[in-house]
Amino acid sequence: MGLTLALIHIPLGIALAVGSAVAAGLFGLQYTTMRRYTVSNASFLSVIVATIIVPPIFVSIMCPGWPQAIQEAGWQANVIMMLCGFGWGLGAITYAYGFNILGMALAAALIKGISIAVGSGYALSKNIDSVDQGALQWTLGGLAILLAGTALGGLAGVMREKEMEPAGGTENAPKSKTTGMFIIGMVSCLVSGVFSACVALGWTEGQPVSDAMTKIAGEGLETWKADFVRWIPIYFGGFLSIFIFMGGAMIQSGAWRNFSAPGSGRDFTVASSMGAVHFCAHLTFGLSTFFLGAALGDSVGFALHIALALLVAAGIGFYNGEWATASKKATSWIGASIVVLILAVVVLAYGTFVQSQHESGSGTESPAVQAETSES
Repeated sequence: MGLTLALIHIPLGIALAVGSAVAAGLFGLQYTTMRRYTVSNASFLSVIVATIIVPPIFVSIMCPGWPQAIQEAGWQANVIMMLCGFGWGLGAITYAYGFNILGMALAAALIKGISIAVGSGYALSKNIDSVDQGALQWTLGGLAILLAGTALGGLAGVMREKEMEPAGGTENAPKSKTTGMFIIGMVSCLVSGVFSACVALGWTEGQPVSDAMTKIAGEGLETWKADFVRWIPIYFGGFLSIFIFMGGAMIQSGAWRNFSAPGSGRDFTVASSMGAVHFCAHLTFGLSTFFLGAALGDSVGFALHIALALLVAAGIGFYNGEWATASKKATSWIGASIVVLILAVVVLAYGTFVQSQHESGSGTESPAVQAETSES
């Protein structure tokens, strides 16, 4: 990738990651605004819209003939992607509970931190033979800084949680209950972090589907459009997970009745809208990996998505008043976390730039550059 193209594609990839992070941050807001819906109701409806309703319509417009590409990719690739989607669905379920217990800032820090290690680490290992040593060092450094920023955010959240606990001998019982709920929230976030990374794993394993779509459509279909088809198997697995566990929970608790309860129309509209927003988050994430290059795009794209999502979550947390009563020490730590996360974005971007210059010198160009070259 030449210098000019690098200065176009890398900022564009980062901008798309920003859009993905904003959409992901907005998605979590629905859990704080529901009036009649439970977590199960909101998650179930929004995931149906995000995985079953919107994607097939969008992909059919962008990539006619996509069912044939799914078929030609082979059963093994599709099963792996669906299993990853199933895991991602479990991550969404546990995220919702961790979010409600711990608040957006701490839950996001824990979940995203684990997702970085699993998702970006796996994607990087898949393409490590194609990565320049200098770019690899910058990328690993950026990931380490990102994890440090995530840890600082988590520490700030823990401080805020302790400050919210009642003190004094006459209030030991409520304090014990709060601590117990805090532990449950922590476990939910740890589990969610591992499972949430499955979306990155499924995306990385979806290359056979993109290749099949490109082959079927011929030269008339750009590579970035062919990549959209990857989401179909991933989303199907995610839907199955939500349908089984969230649907089962609603039947068991009777919460399914909330869908037709008086005054539930507002919640229906919010949850449905957030489903479309969630699809936009993944759509822009996929596009960002394309413009960030074949070697580092999946790893750095996912890491940037996470880092920027943390920044958005912190901003929303401040806006919602989560930190209004926090001590100066706690807010200082969350401020430090934000600074470190911004530094991580800069380092990861530079690592991608180093890789792009290596590819340009070796004659190995990323799909984005190949597509632009063929059009000119």
